[in-house]
Amino acid sequence: MDALDDARELADALVRLLPGVGVMVIDPDYRVCVVEGNVHSRHGIQADAIVGQRLDDVLAAPAWEVVEGPWSTALAGGTETLDWASLDGEADYLLRFSPLRTRDGAVVGAVMAAQDISERWEAYRRMERRADQQTAIAHLGSLALHGMPVEQLAEAMAAATEASLGDGVLPRPTVSAAALATSLKRLLSDPRVAAGSLPRDVDDRVFLQAAVNLLAEASLRELRAAEARHREDQLNEAQRMAGMGSWEVDLRAGEPALSVHLREMLRIPDGATDVATMLVNIHPEDRDSLLAAIRAAGNTGHSAPVEFRVVGHDGAVRLLVGQGSGIVDGDGVASTLRGTVRDITAEREAEQALRRSEELFRRGFDASPIGMTLVHPVSGRFLRVNEAYCLLVGRSAEELLTLDDTVVVHPDDLSPEREDYTRGGSETLVLEERYMRPDGTVVWGSIHSARVLDSAYGVDVLFSQIEDVTERKAREETARHELEKVEWIREVHAALAEDRFVLYAQPIVDLSTGETIQHELLLRMLSPTGEVIPPGDFLPAAEQYGVIRDIDRWVIGRGAELAATGMTVEINLSGASMGHVRTIDRIDRAIERTGADPADLVFEITETAVIENVGTARRLAQRLRSRGCRFALDDFGTGFAGISSLKSLPLDYLKIDCEFVRDLCSSEPDRRVVAASIDLARGFGLQTIAEGVEDQATLDLLRELGVDHAQGYYLGRPAPIPGEEQAAG
Repeated sequence: MDALDDARELADALVRLLPGVGVMVIDPDYRVCVVEGNVHSRHGIQADAIVGQRLDDVLAAPAWEVVEGPWSTALAGGTETLDWASLDGEADYLLRFSPLRTRDGAVVGAVMAAQDISERWEAYRRMERRADQQTAIAHLGSLALHGMPVEQLAEAMAAATEASLGDGVLPRPTVSAAALATSLKRLLSDPRVAAGSLPRDVDDRVFLQAAVNLLAEASLRELRAAEARHREDQLNEAQRMAGMGSWEVDLRAGEPALSVHLREMLRIPDGATDVATMLVNIHPEDRDSLLAAIRAAGNTGHSAPVEFRVVGHDGAVRLLVGQGSGIVDGDGVASTLRGTVRDITAEREAEQALRRSEELFRRGFDASPIGMTLVHPVSGRFLRVNEAYCLLVGRSAEELLTLDDTVVVHPDDLSPEREDYTRGGSETLVLEERYMRPDGTVVWGSIHSARVLDSAYGVDVLFSQIEDVTERKAREETARHELEKVEWIREVHAALAEDRFVLYAQPIVDLSTGETIQHELLLRMLSPTGEVIPPGDFLPAAEQYGVIRDIDRWVIGRGAELAATGMTVEINLSGASMGHVRTIDRIDRAIERTGADPADLVFEITETAVIENVGTARRLAQRLRSRGCRFALDDFGTGFAGISSLKSLPLDYLKIDCEFVRDLCSSEPDRRVVAASIDLARGFGLQTIAEGVEDQATLDLLRELGVDHAQGYYLGRPAPIPGEEQAAG
């Protein structure tokens, strides 16, 4: 609870600053939460024993009956005071009860502050006794007016005055009984006294009133002295806590007056009043400058702060700073000098330690193998960068010191967390982000940033450590991809088991007649919920982990079934199936099982697969051709297959990759590649198929260049084969 924490800190501060003060805090259930000071022990209460207990269980019944009302008033939001005497009768306290409120004003408890007023009460009691004595003296006077013998009255008054004022209080010796009797006789012989009033013109008439005035003056003087001692004790304690002392010099009398704590700071022996003794512990090198500052205060009325050292008996040196000013009289001459002295030893030691720490920090900053930066919190400009950071982001320190720190961050990584931190919404920032180097490369950094006070700049700056984690991120990315591939392998196995693969067909058109001569079969996978998954998601994993041969076997079987219906189809074979000894057997069994015409089966292999194993590709093509199947080289132009490779393969079709067809109308190099491919195919007696035709202009240009067949979105998008999805379900 914030209010309780505040109350605890305030209680602790009051007890330290004001001797004789105790504080107690309770919650709305009268349960004790805080007890500070030793005041409670004089009431038989041990602080440690009562914290957490209900107050009515701790106090005796008579005491609880007295304080229950004030506590209840405070819990209700009011205030009340109560005089209280300790059990031992040695101390008197003033108890103040007030509510404990939260910052929004809600009452969450009550506070009782107990102040020791024993000395003040004693002064008041003396005044009461003085009043009783004054009444007695006045009564003696009335007795005299009613016939008491003068001698007896004089003796009683003399004794009462002596007892009341005490020896040394009266400004002159106490009047003897005989002298007082003479005055009384002269006073009482005046006829006006018989009329009931004291004559104002009789010199001795004032003795009764004078006695009363002296009693009152003495009582007031004692009260003031008690309060002055209390204030002096508080001042001395405050100066001791602040490490400060005060001094005053009466220039006319030449007498210095030093506070108690200043005498302790200067190591001045008790009772010493001469200046030489007071300065004996000042470091010899600092005495002249200190005396010069004191003289300057007397001459000009003010002196600049002067630092000086004090050497203790144990050789320990303390650093003090003093400053004084003069009080000028009516003649313009300084009559009094006053000033303060403060112990700044710990302050200077802290400053030196801070400078050493900052120097060590800067050395570590510059030499750190981890990137480090200091950034201004408002402008976002770099204030300091080390070499490791420069290497990380690929820029020089001179360049970075002219830039905003967000310039080097990848635009996609300017996150809300970074913006919130920069604006002061958070004290720390931990994240991983990418940095764009001038050459376009991207690196990863792990940033840990916090706000720190830098004395060189005088503001809280943003200090960051940036570790190059590019290699780790690459490993993590690879691991993530591998994990995704493993998941895809599980999904492929499930799809094969549950028959969730389907075939789409894209038409291949004869450019001379405009008729569809055959269809390329394109594989798709259905998710358990029926969503279509493109091959680019699962085929890379299937190829890497060898599951692609199982997929090829399914495609060969389904393709043969379609060919058996009279549909001419192109089937893609992977490089793994091309080199597998059982591939031909699987094709033979599929043809035999379905009764398909081998001439309606066109098998495609990529140029890249041919380059990796020309001999295997040649043997496969020869065996397929021997069975009446046809053979096509796919993606021609992307793998840079040699002419000798084409010469050794018994091909039927050369498929020109869409990479060279897409920009055919606007790219002269692409046009030259396509024209050369057509010439090459004709030279080997092959027909050409252009892939990726997306508009009429491209189609017209291909026809003009002499391409035999074409496929693409313009001629027909891949579409499900009727009955495929139902079959998969």
